[in-house]
Amino acid sequence: MKEIKLKPCPFCGREDIRAKIMNHEGYDVGIVFCINCGAQIRAFNSQAEAIEAWNRRAEIVEDENE
Repeated sequence: MKEIKLKPCPFCGREDIRAKIMNHEGYDVGIVFCINCGAQIRAFNSQAEAIEAWNRRAEIVEDENE
């Protein structure tokens, strides 16, 4: 599997992010979490899905009135 770079934490901005496969109630699930602040996403069916979800960001929209 091609290694995918994890984006920095959207909360603290640090790059110390981990993607892991964990066993939850007998099922392997993929999670991604920040070592620094503890932010994490919900469990996904695979590590690849978890990484894709972590890396998904909303677009920043600038306010024209500022």
